[in-house]
Amino acid sequence: MGFKKIGDLPEPVRVILDAVLDKKGIEPVVIDMRGGDTPAEFFVIVTGEADTHIKTLLEEIELKLKQEIGAIPFVREGTDTRRWAVLDYLDYVVHIMLPEARDYYNLEDLWSDYPTYIVEGSGMMTMANETTGKTQNQITAEKSDE
Repeated sequence: MGFKKIGDLPEPVRVILDAVLDKKGIEPVVIDMRGGDTPAEFFVIVTGEADTHIKTLLEEIELKLKQEIGAIPFVREGTDTRRWAVLDYLDYVVHIMLPEARDYYNLEDLWSDYPTYIVEGSGMMTMANETTGKTQNQITAEKSDE
C-alpha cells in the first residue's frame, strides 16, 4: 500500500513534514523502510539552502515534534557544522543536507530498494521508485534540464 498524501503517513512523519514545508525545506522525500533490515521505519530527507536554513529546519522539526507528540531526538548529529544534520528518533530519522552533501551521499539511491515518496508543497506525494522507476535525484535532474 502506498501513500498518496502526507495525511496518510504516521503522525510523527506528518509532523516532520509539516515543519519541513512550513520552513520551505527543499525536495523533501520520505523513504518507507518498514519491514526491512533497518532499525528505523522511515527516513525523511530534505535539503536546506544554507547552514542557517538547516538550523531553522532542525529547530522547527524538534520544536513541533516535542510540542505535538512529546518526542525528543535520541541522537543529534552534525548540528554544529550543519552540512549534513541528522535527528534520530529511532523509528524515524531526519536527514537535512546542503545540496552538495545530498548529491554526494545520494541516500535516495542507497536506499532505493524501499518505497520512496517525493513530497510536494501541496501535501501530495508521488512514489518515485515505483511509478517512474527513477530515484529522486534522477527526477530532479530531469526537471532542471527542462
